[in-house]
Amino acid sequence: DSNSEIVNPLVLEYMIGRKGEIVQGNEGKYTYKVHLFEKVEQTENYYAWNLGIFEKWDFCDEDSKKELCLVFNDGQVCGNGHGRQSHLHFTCDAPNDQAATEQSLYGITEPLTCSYHFKLYIPHICDALLHDNDMNDIFADAEKTSSALPLNAANMDNA
Repeated sequence: DSNSEIVNPLVLEYMIGRKGEIVQGNEGKYTYKVHLFEKVEQTENYYAWNLGIFEKWDFCDEDSKKELCLVFNDGQVCGNGHGRQSHLHFTCDAPNDQAATEQSLYGITEPLTCSYHFKLYIPHICDALLHDNDMNDIFADAEKTSSALPLNAANMDNA
């Protein structure tokens, strides 16, 4: 169960259609690659680490339920004996150094050992959300009030 019922069906359809695509970002000496709905990896020169295998959609913060995350678990075992894990936080704030039309992975942190957090910016999702990129529209109950553009790739190419 990937917990996809919490996601706006338009967002879900668009993202599932991109399974396996790579979104990449850099932080310091490392390159991070998210293979959508598959895995997250960290590389440095010729070395690579698995930072998690896709498990589910989830709220990034169970208390506030204001952010949507893709959760990846059971990555390469860390020094603490646990598998690495990653949380990709959907955002509609483009990184400062990049055009708002390009998808990106940025704001990479490791708040706990071998637990990584990333900001994932997918402009097509943000363009289709109502209320000036109101991230609440990314959740399933938003569709009841949404007249958002269909998120299929054909329609987005013409936007």
